Amino acid sequence: MKKFVFIGVLVIAVLAYASAVKAQVQTVGLQTLDGAESNVYAVNDAGLSVGWANTSGGDLRAVRWDKYGNVFDLAAFFPTTINAVSSSAIGINNLGQVIGNYTDSAGYQHAFVWTLEGGMQDLGTLGGNETQVIAINGAGQVIGRSESTTPDEWKPFIITPHMKANGMLEWYQGTTPMNEMMTDLGPTPSGRPWGGKYSPFGPTALNDQGIVVGIYERPWGNTGMVYRGFGWSQLTGILDLGTLGGAESDSTEPLALSNFYVAGYSTIGGNLHAFKIEPQACGEILALFCPTIEPAFTMIDLGTLGGPYSIARAVNSAGQVAGTSNYSPTGTLHAVIWAGDGPHDLGTLGGQAQPTWSEAIAMNGTGQVIGRSKPLSCPEIDPNCHHGFVWSESTGILDLPPLDGDYTRSWSVAISNTAYVVGYSGYRIYPHWYTRAVIWTADSTPPDINISSPEPINYLHSDILVVDFSASDTSDLAGLPTATLDGIVVNNGEDINLLSLPLGTHKLSVIAVDNAGNSGSQSVSFNVIATLDSLITAVNYFAQKGEINDNNLWKSLLRKLNEAQEAMKRGNMNVAVNKLRDFIDQLNAQSGKHITTNAASLLITDAGYVIGRL
Repeated sequence: MKKFVFIGVLVIAVLAYASAVKAQVQTVGLQTLDGAESNVYAVNDAGLSVGWANTSGGDLRAVRWDKYGNVFDLAAFFPTTINAVSSSAIGINNLGQVIGNYTDSAGYQHAFVWTLEGGMQDLGTLGGNETQVIAINGAGQVIGRSESTTPDEWKPFIITPHMKANGMLEWYQGTTPMNEMMTDLGPTPSGRPWGGKYSPFGPTALNDQGIVVGIYERPWGNTGMVYRGFGWSQLTGILDLGTLGGAESDSTEPLALSNFYVAGYSTIGGNLHAFKIEPQACGEILALFCPTIEPAFTMIDLGTLGGPYSIARAVNSAGQVAGTSNYSPTGTLHAVIWAGDGPHDLGTLGGQAQPTWSEAIAMNGTGQVIGRSKPLSCPEIDPNCHHGFVWSESTGILDLPPLDGDYTRSWSVAISNTAYVVGYSGYRIYPHWYTRAVIWTADSTPPDINISSPEPINYLHSDILVVDFSASDTSDLAGLPTATLDGIVVNNGEDINLLSLPLGTHKLSVIAVDNAGNSGSQSVSFNVIATLDSLITAVNYFAQKGEINDNNLWKSLLRKLNEAQEAMKRGNMNVAVNKLRDFIDQLNAQSGKHITTNAASLLITDAGYVIGRL
């Protein structure tokens, strides 16, 4: 019988915790087609990502990958009437709806939506020959730029899908190439044209409420032009977003949009500063852009780390903003997060004290930030290398390394709310960079531990306790979980005779470690108590084990306990107490003679416990 040392009295409780968070990043190269290169642009919460992969002949084809890296050729779904020479998928939502662009044999660019149910749908145009899709939201709305009936005049648009009678969604209605579902967002706030195919002007982001932000060109002075931001909603139409500085020469670029916030950068005093636009009361609702009040929105300067520069590249629905800033005019750039009380430096992959840099690129709804940074060291063949990173408040900054082999750089591009990060690895054979799409997963979750027995209850001193626990983890366990009872190792499935434990509270603790190095533990505290029934069972146990070696003593002890039990049933507690005291006296007289001292001591202690509770 295993011996245990009583280490104190604890309350009955179930405690669970994770150790200091450790995370291991897993790097998986996404499959290519029969070529060597690929790139990825977006990922959804299921870990489905989209981009392109090339063929051995050099053709680029739109593809989708699952979270394990398996490739699915979307370009195979183009109908035979479309001669798509090259294609790329650039967005995917949580419904699995994919958007992308392709080039036909005449050199014209077109946009598509692909769904598992409806296959490939061309999005048509605003009347011209070409279209470029830019983003898709959770409801399937799509934004982009399209050539109008005026040649080389590209205008911003939004499409809201329509459900057909058969329950399928469609994004196109009309006569080729005109798409009657494609809503022109209207003229620029300045009245200047949006520009042609290679113009940088147009929408940049779309949220789930159908609000759009983007960039347009605004005249300044007699000949000058500046970039300015715009916002669009169905209620307001197009609005100029203004600037932080207020001067006509100032520029603004909104780069990020969530359901409740806009973020980007604007000039103020000749410097770039990150900004955020917050929702405001608009009648009985909160709105980013309100048509009934002036101004329709408020732009907030987010400040810097102390230097003159900051930009915002991402914002989530909690109002957290991620971007880049510096400490001084000549200082290196550092990735930052604004989370309510100014910018917080996210550090670099080379450490805070190292002369390395970092920049934030994107952020998810839980505040995890991705970007890139110069690591502490680079290979000799690529002294200017950089790696992608992912940052969270619990893990700090984690390296997203490139693939093994010749790859020297990595770029992180997008992150889902479920912490799937996608990007690409690259190596250079001068002058060309070769890339391979990658998905990274950072496991910082400890194993899940379940203790079935013991339970946080009272057990009789005479009970046999069967230890029963299990552990599981998404990245598999590094080994079997281990357990201790009051600090002494026990095995899963082991029978513990509670007579080996003293009366009082005891704790079983289980620890498990996964392959990522994350450690988790769970503990259960339980009480061991004594009753007349447990005393009777204990006397029989010690007689069977030979620790009571005289039958007359065994029978005499049982008789006293039975008489105490009968007295209790009659409600005569004084008689019961006297019988238990007689029991104790007999044990003291026989201890070390016809009963071992250990057995006598335990029975005396238990009898005293019972007397104290009568």
